[in-house]
Amino acid sequence: KELQIAATSFTGKATSHLKSNIFKHAKNVQIEAKTLHSLLNLREGKNKFFKDQKIDFDLILVDESSMIDIKLMAYLLDAIKKGTRIVFIGDPNQLPPIVGGNLFKEIVDVLPNQASILKRAHRFDNNIILDLAKAIDLENEKNIVDILDNKIDFFDIETINAAKNNIFDMAKDNFFEPQNKKLQISNVLNRINDFRILSSIKKGPFGVDTLNKEIFSIFYRKAKTDDFLYVPIIITKNNYKLDLYNGQVGILSYQKTDSGLTRGIAHFQMDGQVKSYSIYYLNSFEYAYAISIHKSQGSEFEKAIVIIPETQKSFSKELFYTAVTRVKNKLYLISSKKIIFDLIKKQSFKKSALSKRYS
Repeated sequence: KELQIAATSFTGKATSHLKSNIFKHAKNVQIEAKTLHSLLNLREGKNKFFKDQKIDFDLILVDESSMIDIKLMAYLLDAIKKGTRIVFIGDPNQLPPIVGGNLFKEIVDVLPNQASILKRAHRFDNNIILDLAKAIDLENEKNIVDILDNKIDFFDIETINAAKNNIFDMAKDNFFEPQNKKLQISNVLNRINDFRILSSIKKGPFGVDTLNKEIFSIFYRKAKTDDFLYVPIIITKNNYKLDLYNGQVGILSYQKTDSGLTRGIAHFQMDGQVKSYSIYYLNSFEYAYAISIHKSQGSEFEKAIVIIPETQKSFSKELFYTAVTRVKNKLYLISSKKIIFDLIKKQSFKKSALSKRYS
């Protein structure tokens, strides 16, 4: 009998990434790839998972496991049949879920003999980024200072105007500028993760909302009548009818007219195909020139600007670590050394009762 294998993750983008990575090394293996919500048949307005509803797989691979909260984990464990094997894949040093404890880290801690630590990082094309991630994890201020001063592009947040100009210049160089003819959407989508701006905050001069408005405004003003604009977007709420999930990234295409913009068309890469929908069918999305560090989990980018303009009580070294480890090749960091040193001394202490129950 052929093994029944499922590849799953919290977000659509991480699920798709896991499936494509498996196929690179095992082309003939049949794998069903779905988000956790889809795998468990959790739908809008249906927050219960019925215990007699089982999923029939021999092996389930779960990626980005640090994103799974205790409720979703309980649904998954209730759903598997006897004899099913689960492999949880992830980095316990990343940000924990917003609610429900740091479950994946706790599982690794209480079951050390069942955990395998992978020594080789395949994501990074640039070893400096890996060195910085290790220094953050070890809270090694000396190594962090050396990397900030000598090995990456580090801009001081205190010089606000200069920092903002750097962001806008890089946005103009790396996002799609207005075009006088239509581009092949598949080519645009293939480049969607070449560059992104990651910020730790939503509001304020360096917040996600402000940066998205400002960058869109730059491109809109630059566009001539009849030009086409290609805007990155991120889904912010699951849309089960369209099979679009929270965190999924796409491209919104507009054409500029004398009276403004035409009705936008949203395009997504799904299972190797381009799916396109009128903007009016999307129930919840945001522009994604800039996204929050939390929403970047499960993604990777060739180049990224990471902005941490302030410290907050909820910020921790896991936030900084997560941001840095999204970047494969070129990292631009906008912050201050004081903010960074404050950050790496703070660790997320979210916990469930798992470790107490297990002991």
